Amino acid sequence: NSYITSTIYFNGTFDGKGYIISNININRTDIRGVGLFGVLGENANIKNVEIFSGNIVAKAAVGGIAGYGKGTISNCINRANITAVDDLEVGNSGQLAGGIIGSAYNIKLSNCKNYGNVTGKNDNALRSRGKCIAGIVGQLRASSESFIINSYNYGAITSYYQQVAGIVAAVHADEGVNTKIEKCENKGKVSAVYPEKEFVDNVAVGYAGGIVGWTDSTKVYINDCKNSGVITVAKSGAGGIVGHLDGGSEVNNSTNSGTINTLYQCAGGIVGANTSSKIQNCVNTGEITGEVADGGIVGGIDGEDAVVYNCSNSGRVAANNQQAGGIAGQATGLIDKCTNTGEIYTANGGGGIVGLSGDEKLTIQNCVNRGKVDSNNIAGGIASLMKLDSASVLDCKNYAEVISNTQQAGGIVGQSAGPISGCYNEGKIISNSTGMRGITGGIVGLLTGTVTNSYNKGIVITGAFEGRPDLVGGVVGLLKGGTVSNSYNIGSVSGETIGAIVGENNSSTPGTIANTYYYTTENIKGVAGLDDVAGQFEKTDVKLDTFEAFKNSSFYAK
Repeated sequence: NSYITSTIYFNGTFDGKGYIISNININRTDIRGVGLFGVLGENANIKNVEIFSGNIVAKAAVGGIAGYGKGTISNCINRANITAVDDLEVGNSGQLAGGIIGSAYNIKLSNCKNYGNVTGKNDNALRSRGKCIAGIVGQLRASSESFIINSYNYGAITSYYQQVAGIVAAVHADEGVNTKIEKCENKGKVSAVYPEKEFVDNVAVGYAGGIVGWTDSTKVYINDCKNSGVITVAKSGAGGIVGHLDGGSEVNNSTNSGTINTLYQCAGGIVGANTSSKIQNCVNTGEITGEVADGGIVGGIDGEDAVVYNCSNSGRVAANNQQAGGIAGQATGLIDKCTNTGEIYTANGGGGIVGLSGDEKLTIQNCVNRGKVDSNNIAGGIASLMKLDSASVLDCKNYAEVISNTQQAGGIVGQSAGPISGCYNEGKIISNSTGMRGITGGIVGLLTGTVTNSYNKGIVITGAFEGRPDLVGGVVGLLKGGTVSNSYNIGSVSGETIGAIVGENNSSTPGTIANTYYYTTENIKGVAGLDDVAGQFEKTDVKLDTFEAFKNSSFYAK
């Protein structure tokens, strides 16, 4: 290991037999590899040790039980405060601190607890300093099977740079190596904060997680973990379980109830930023706040092979600037069988499931939203904006109120360029149009893609905006070159320019309307200002009360 130059290490078995070590005080700011044991060899076996009180301070690789090491650690407890301090002259300092071990290689660690505060100080704002600070293991590197199991953190964990976590701050494993973090829990506050002295602007301050701070191109399995601690970062990447998840890693069966906050972007109840990884069977109940790309499960997702499956959120999600979603703030890949009941608030781009689609393929399917969506600009019951023709919403349902104060609001999507199929809205859809004209639809506000086999039962309404007419449609507010087919509306529609199916079919880029029907007792047309056309849009006396009835009707394409 490049941080440790010592050739002296402990390589035997030490059984503390449950005895307590009190008032341990070590202050060696001139060296790395400091703890009750400085360095552990690959045959080391440390067990049943409890450090009851004290302070351990070093330049780097500092921990309660060991500074750096290999081997096995089990049934150990640390209550001492651990600090890695910056050295003005030496790089790689102020980092690699853990309540149990600062830096670990091929470690097997189980049944350990930390109650002490762990801090990595970095006052010089150099890129290599002040990172990898955690309640159990500062950094884990693995070339063979490694794990951290049944371990808990209760202490406050603070980094003055990045990669900070309740359990392990950073994980790096060789390709094909089985690395697991399982049945671990964090209850302590985890923070990545600005350095106390002058800060270099291009340095990321963040990547904080209740369980793991950062994984790189490593495949790591994080299973059955819990966080209830507050997670806060000064810039990007805060997650209840993982701050930054990469390399085909997985988070399974994990829960967060803690408040997650970034001062900039990517706050998520389970993962802050996710690249090409899987999040499955996870639950968030904690409140999520930030500026950009905040989600109940994951803040930002990058990569067409990323997956979020069978996850649920009930926590409030708020992005002060843009992109807030009940499941993801911004997303690519696949989001499947997810549910949101939390309220969503943002200045721009709010969605019950996803705030905004990313620059690669996105599929949202079999998802349900029951949480109110309130956005100042563009809002949707499932997503605010699906901006690519490869961004699709399939078999999704919205039951909640959706509000956009300006521009587009839709029961399923605010604005969509991709396909929407088999979707249903029952929520009240509102565009207040306080600053621009409102474009409101029971399924989509503004459509350039396709809507098929979809149904609206909710009230669709917009306010008045002087200068340009508001557009309100029971299925689509404004159709611009897209297609609406095999769809049905039973919801009440009101506003300035209204259609029971489409508010306006754009004259310069007209779309196609086929086999669409509406039931109403009001004196309105299927498309505003146009007479009904058989086979395209027409009134019916068939009153369907449920989506299931619609799917069994002649209006639905089998």
